[in-house]
Amino acid sequence: MSLVTQTIPAPPSLKPITPPELSRTALESANQPTSTHAAETNIAPADKKMSVPPPHEPEEHQTEISVHLPTEPIKVEQRLNNAYTAYQNGEYTAAWAQYLEVLAREEDNLDALIGLATIAAQQKHNTLALAYYQRAIKLDPQNTTALASISKYSGADSAIKESQLKQLILKNPDAVEPYFALGNEYASSGRWPEALKAYSSAFAISPENSLVTFNLAVALDHLGQYKTAAKYYQLALDHSSPESAEIDRSHAHQRIAELNALD
Repeated sequence: MSLVTQTIPAPPSLKPITPPELSRTALESANQPTSTHAAETNIAPADKKMSVPPPHEPEEHQTEISVHLPTEPIKVEQRLNNAYTAYQNGEYTAAWAQYLEVLAREEDNLDALIGLATIAAQQKHNTLALAYYQRAIKLDPQNTTALASISKYSGADSAIKESQLKQLILKNPDAVEPYFALGNEYASSGRWPEALKAYSSAFAISPENSLVTFNLAVALDHLGQYKTAAKYYQLALDHSSPESAEIDRSHAHQRIAELNALD
C-alpha cells in the first residue's frame, strides 16, 4: 500500500469570519447615554390632508382638518430579530444600528447588550466589547454568554482564564458558551487535543450550532483526523444558511474537497 505523500493544505483559521470595521460614527454612538424615552425614528410623516365637514355646518363653510395617520412603531422584539438576521448575514453595521435602536428604548435590554458586545469583539474593539459585557453581567450575573466571553478581556494569563472557564462549566454544565470559549482558549495556544475535547462537549450540547461544528472540524483537521473533519465541515455547512456569514462557507467547501481527495 502506497503512503499518501501529497501535502496537506493548512486547515482554515479558527475564527471563520473577519467583519468589516464599524464606522467611527457607529462606535461613537455606542458610547452615548441611552434613554428609555428616546423618540421613535420610524414614524411615518403625516398622511395627506383629509377634508371632513363638521356636523351641521353648511357645505359652503366646510372646514379642512388635518388628520395624522402614523404607522405603528416597530416593536423591540422585531428590532432584535432584524438585528440578529443582519448579524447572521454579515450585515454588521445594520445589526449594530438595530441593537442601538433597542437600547434607545430599553437601556437594560440584555439581548441588545450581548449583540453589541459580540459585534465589537469580532471587530477587535475589545474595550467596547468589555463594557457591553460588563453591563450585561450587571443585569444578569449568571449570564453564561457574557461570563464566558468576558474572560477573554480580563487581562489574566491563559492559566487563569482556563480556570475561570472551568469553574463556569462546573456551575453551568449544560451551557454551550463556556465549553466553546474554553476550546478557543486551548486552540489559541495550539493545545488541539484539549480544544477538541472542549468543542466536542459544546457540540454535544448544541449539535446544530454552525460555529461550534466548524471549530470542531478545525480541531479534528489539525489533529490529522481528516475524514472526520470533512464530515463536520459538511455539518457546519448544513447547519448554516447560504446567506450566513458566521462561517467561511467557501473555505469549508474547499477543505472538504481537499480532504476527500486524499483517498
